[in-house]
Parts: sequence; C-alpha cells; structure tokens
Amino acid sequence: MQELKWKIPSRVGVLSFDDHEIFKLYSPAITSINQPINEIAKEGVEILCLQMNGHGEPAKQGTLLKAEVILRKSL
Repeated sequence: MQELKWKIPSRVGVLSFDDHEIFKLYSPAITSINQPINEIAKEGVEILCLQMNGHGEPAKQGTLLKAEVILRKSL
C-alpha cells in the first residue's frame, strides 16, 4: 500500500482477525476482531469427541461465540 501511495484509512481500510499488541504500534493503529481462541478450541474438541462417539453430524453442528471488535484508526 505504501508503494501505491494508498493512505489508510482514506483510500483503504485495514481490519485483522486476532488482535496482537503490535497492531497498536502501526500508524495508523490496526482495527481487529479478537476471537475467543480458547473457547473455539474447546468447542471444536467437544464436537469432535461427540462425532467420534457416533453423536452429532457436522452439517448440524453450530456454535456461536462472542468476538470483540477493537476499533482503532485503520478504518
């Protein structure tokens, strides 16, 4: 984007999944969606165990977990 001389956020917005401390250091700071990684892993293992034991079907499984949007100046 620097080579193209595109300015953030006036020309293009930047959004990342999974927040990281370094995103605060960029100029402008990067907006991110912080996902609950531990909960995602736990739910995945539970679903996998159910399927391995003959319970549940992949197409019928669904879990909604809360994510957090961390607004910074890149949007």
